Amino acid sequence: FERKHQEAITVPLEDGYQNAELLYRGVRHLLRRARELGAISAGVSAYRASVVIWRKDGTPVSNIATWLAQPRVKRRILLRILSRAPAVSVLFSGGSPLLRFLALLSQNPSAEESVKKGELYAWGIDAYLLHRLAGRYASDVTNASLSGFINPANLRPFWFVPVVLGINPVLPEVIENTGELATCEGLRITSLIGDQQAACVAEGALGPGIAKVTNGTGSFTDIPLGSYARRGRLIPVVLLSHKQRIYYGVEGYLPTAGAAADTLLRLGILKDFSEIELASDNGGVYMVPSLRGLQLPRFTTVKGMVYGIDTGTSRLNIVRALGEGIAFHVRWVLEESGTKPAVIRANGKLSLSDRLLSLISDATGTRVERQPDIEGTARGLAMLQALSEGRASPSELARQPTGAKAFEPKSDPKLEEAYEKW
Repeated sequence: FERKHQEAITVPLEDGYQNAELLYRGVRHLLRRARELGAISAGVSAYRASVVIWRKDGTPVSNIATWLAQPRVKRRILLRILSRAPAVSVLFSGGSPLLRFLALLSQNPSAEESVKKGELYAWGIDAYLLHRLAGRYASDVTNASLSGFINPANLRPFWFVPVVLGINPVLPEVIENTGELATCEGLRITSLIGDQQAACVAEGALGPGIAKVTNGTGSFTDIPLGSYARRGRLIPVVLLSHKQRIYYGVEGYLPTAGAAADTLLRLGILKDFSEIELASDNGGVYMVPSLRGLQLPRFTTVKGMVYGIDTGTSRLNIVRALGEGIAFHVRWVLEESGTKPAVIRANGKLSLSDRLLSLISDATGTRVERQPDIEGTARGLAMLQALSEGRASPSELARQPTGAKAFEPKSDPKLEEAYEKW
């Protein structure tokens, strides 16, 4: 694939919320621009576990509560009990989109009755965008299975969730990630998928042996499995649905990784991102870069924890602790999954750091690869369109083009000791 054009539109994020109308206008503009450049098809990827309420004519009645939002809702006793039940705790925990759904309703009291009557839609931004762009109320399997309403094991609705919430919204049609999904601006929309799953497609991480790590705003580690399974405290996810075949995996994540680096930059601890390459020693400093609370493992009160600062601590010690904190979390996810992949394929802007990828490789004892094009989500969407057109098969996606930079693991007793302390 050759990138012909690149354009970005920023939708401001305020305390985890975004303007839904601005997002729609931005996406519509990009589709229009693509058509002008000669495109005949398009793919849409959406960040997941983010909720919005809108009217049937497409007009939003709420902001988007993104995955970075930390909603505060009065939870019923049953909800509190379920948040502690191992089998369904992920559905009702503080990071669940179900709680963002409830928070939006509490912020818009008049909307709750309308949602109950089916006069308003309330779902993720994949369904919101598809409905506004093409008039089709549908959600792709990768997003729907993380909504809290749909069981990822069989893609059927959880019968008990509406009972617990006391509200039964109109559920969208659940569709595959490929096919003739809709038409907008003269373009055939042939792929719709979650952002991390698109990156898995880009890296060929659809079957056992290949894991994917995206180091962007957050750090997301996805590990393909042969079938649906729960592994430790990780989130079971659908990676792809194509021609009625479903690819499953598990995921663990840090909500803030690149966002933590941005914060160090703003505070003057990090002068520029190139200093990540210079930080070679933590000086006894340890960091958990979860500025909005640690989600997996779940300790929401752990926010940007830094330990071990003393009178001799330098800026670069803290920078090194940030890199180690990200790498150690990747290792924790792999250990929690009980798998040992042959290779980890990395993407995302923070993955431009050779030092960070070396740390991940050394910490996990696994080869790490990085393609020259680190925009994994965009590459994945391009591949999905090829898949939809019959120009490629899922097995071919695992064969990466030449030119990847590899980081081989090195034995480092000091790093091993640091992981145990972390």
